[in-house]
Amino acid sequence: MAENSAPRFDFMIRLEILTTNYNHGLYLPELIESVARQHRPGVGMFVIDDASKDDSVDILTKAAAKHAWLRFVVNEQNRGIQHNIHQLLHQSQAEFISFQAADDILLSGFVEQTLSAFERYPQAGLCSGLSRLIDASGKEIGLCNPNPFPTNDLLFIPPRDALQTFMHFGCWIQGNTTSYPRKVLLNAGGFRPELHSFCDSFVQRLIALQHGSCFIPRPIAAWRRLQSGYSATTGADPKISREIQTCAVTLMREQPALFPESYIRAWEKRWIFTTVTARADQSREKLLNELSVLLPGSALRALKSFLIFLLNFAVKFVWLGAIITLVPQDACRRAFFLAKNRFLRSFFPRKR
Repeated sequence: MAENSAPRFDFMIRLEILTTNYNHGLYLPELIESVARQHRPGVGMFVIDDASKDDSVDILTKAAAKHAWLRFVVNEQNRGIQHNIHQLLHQSQAEFISFQAADDILLSGFVEQTLSAFERYPQAGLCSGLSRLIDASGKEIGLCNPNPFPTNDLLFIPPRDALQTFMHFGCWIQGNTTSYPRKVLLNAGGFRPELHSFCDSFVQRLIALQHGSCFIPRPIAAWRRLQSGYSATTGADPKISREIQTCAVTLMREQPALFPESYIRAWEKRWIFTTVTARADQSREKLLNELSVLLPGSALRALKSFLIFLLNFAVKFVWLGAIITLVPQDACRRAFFLAKNRFLRSFFPRKR
């Protein structure tokens, strides 16, 4: 492992952006420049290049000569993303850290709003915000997830409220928007490699249930969602997905005070649903790529629309089944009768 010749920081780094890179020279400059646009002192960036075969090292060398806050390490051989994440976490000395994929982008205000949140709520174990989705070319697709909280102001979610939100909404914490006090992340065990692409999401839940978390209700980062991405490839692999599920359930049951059995059951069903839809997306893209060679453009567009219709129908069907399974039958019956009574009263109001 060889470190670049740029000098070590001669100023205090409060928030360090940690990135592992492998052959992402096409996107890496965009991430570096998005860090440079943050207008608050005390920001640094630490990159491990995992023996890239493209021009990533040249890009990092030139960027480090331009930006004193950037340092990087080049692996002599490919070590894998989990090894690199472990090295980044243990070699950083910053008070706060944020892990960013080499193809992600920080939006305006990421650093300012994150540090302000930790200053206002020093007890928080992490801070996250909304994330925008972008495609390979950088075109915006939309928000990754809607705002689950009815507020436009910075919010602190205590552990008890976090559990309720996990139960009813799912996980609102987007990895590319999340920053941690480094010591809190280390004390929580860091990112467990046996959890593969779920390693960050698990520790986020754990920390939120232990310490509480801050939430910034506006987009502060952009996630470049690629089918070749780490989470997409592992999430769609049934074998790896099953390994993640088994390991996560085991870890949750070791801390029943934080993860009650009702939550574990709900999480398992959501996880299976996510795996099925990820597999369907991957199969659809593979099929369309193969058909694009055989069919003319107009026929391919018509077939693509039909496949999307079928997939959306299947997703809604699976969601209906999940809702029926997850929600107690008594609650379903109460909701049905309440809706029926409201409908009838709107046409046949009671006589006084």
